[in-house]
Amino acid sequence: MHKPIIAATLFALSGVAALSQTATPTPQPGPEHQRLAFLVGKWISEAEMKPGAAGPGGRMTFTQTCEWYAGGFAVVCNSVSNWAHGDVKALSITSYDPGEKRYVYFETNTSGENTLAKGAIDGSTWTWLGESRMGGKLLRNRFILKEVPPDVATYTDEIAEGDGPWAEIMHGKQTRVK
Repeated sequence: MHKPIIAATLFALSGVAALSQTATPTPQPGPEHQRLAFLVGKWISEAEMKPGAAGPGGRMTFTQTCEWYAGGFAVVCNSVSNWAHGDVKALSITSYDPGEKRYVYFETNTSGENTLAKGAIDGSTWTWLGESRMGGKLLRNRFILKEVPPDVATYTDEIAEGDGPWAEIMHGKQTRVK
C-alpha cells in the first residue's frame, strides 16, 4: 500500500534533482554595469546655477557618497546639496538596463522631487535625458557629465520646454575625495 507513495516521492525528488542540475547560473554584472565603477566614491562638487524658474541662481555645493549595491548591478548614492533654497538631501540609484541597452537613473530628494532619466555613454561622456511637467508644460532635461580620469568630472545641466531649444541652467565640476 505504501509502495506507490514511496515511488511517487522518489520520482518527484529525482525531478527536483534534475531541475537543480540544469538551473541557470547566478547572473553576473556585465561590462556595462562595471562601467558604473567611475561613479563609486565620495565626491565634492561646486556648480554655478543660472537665474531662472528654479530661483535666483548662484553657487551650489554638494557632497555625494556612492557605493556598489549588493550584486554589483547598481550604484547607490546619498548626497547633500547646499544652495539658495537651503540644504537638500537626495538618494539616487544608477544601473544599466540590458533590455533597453540604456543606463537608468532614479533620484528622490527632500524637496519632494523625483527624477527618472535614461542615459548612454560615448567614450568618457555620459548623457542623461529625462522629462517632467511643471505647470502643465512638458520640460525636457539633459545632463551631460564628462569624466576627467581618474578623479574629476565636469557637467552641464540643460532644460528645454516642449520641443524648444536647450538652455543651460547649471555647470560645475566634481572631484573624488581620496
